[in-house]
Amino acid sequence: MSDSNKNAQKGGTMKISPEQDELNRKTELLLDLENRLSETELGFISLQAELLTFQRRYTEFVVRRMYELDSIEIEIAEHLVTTDPTNPEYRQRINKLKEQIAEAEESFSKEHKSSSKNEFKPSDSLKSLYRDIAKKVHPDLVIDEKERKRRTEIMAKLNEAYQNGDEQKLDQLLNEWQYDPENVSGEDIGSQIVKIIRKIAQAQRRIATIEEETKILVNAEIYNLMKKSEESIKDGVDLLIQMSGYLDVQIHERKTYLDFLRNGGKGGIN
Repeated sequence: MSDSNKNAQKGGTMKISPEQDELNRKTELLLDLENRLSETELGFISLQAELLTFQRRYTEFVVRRMYELDSIEIEIAEHLVTTDPTNPEYRQRINKLKEQIAEAEESFSKEHKSSSKNEFKPSDSLKSLYRDIAKKVHPDLVIDEKERKRRTEIMAKLNEAYQNGDEQKLDQLLNEWQYDPENVSGEDIGSQIVKIIRKIAQAQRRIATIEEETKILVNAEIYNLMKKSEESIKDGVDLLIQMSGYLDVQIHERKTYLDFLRNGGKGGIN
């Protein structure tokens, strides 16, 4: 043991420099923020995946039936136009229905492009592994731009693997990170303090950003519908199935009316 360390330990206590004390306090704060950031990131990416899963189910049970209903309504309106070409109401009706169909087709397209087709139900081990890796690799915990870019790419892979429920891929990313020589560092105490202060600021900004993005998601109409659906299932009623049943009745009624028109019947839009 060096003479300086011996002197520092006189009286049974280990004295540390003000700089080391500040570094210790900042390090503890950063560790807390790293935990909070990984938890916040996990909550956000989970919410996105849950909404995507619900959106697919909503599209399957509701949007597709609305699309079918709108298509029938267009046929009805087009048939009525032939019987009364000067009536502007029919043409306006057709244009409006075509806009609704275009929106439905866009929804179908987004669903088709989605890479994951399974319902999102992450296991506890998957969540734990995600948190562990996120705390290590999050780009907002470094200040060097080159390193941030590298970590951003890793984080994107991490998020994709998590949303796909690919625990094996997460393990692979963790192993690659642990043995990456780029992660070896060692610097003087002053530089460490400055870097930690900047990391703290970055982590706080990222947490604030995620919280704002989360607010946007929970205020969206699809989120509110998802929550209503979850509550209905608790009560033994599936809201989406209920909605689909109501639309099936409408589809049947409008098909009947369309057949009536095609067989020589007359009538306005009702």
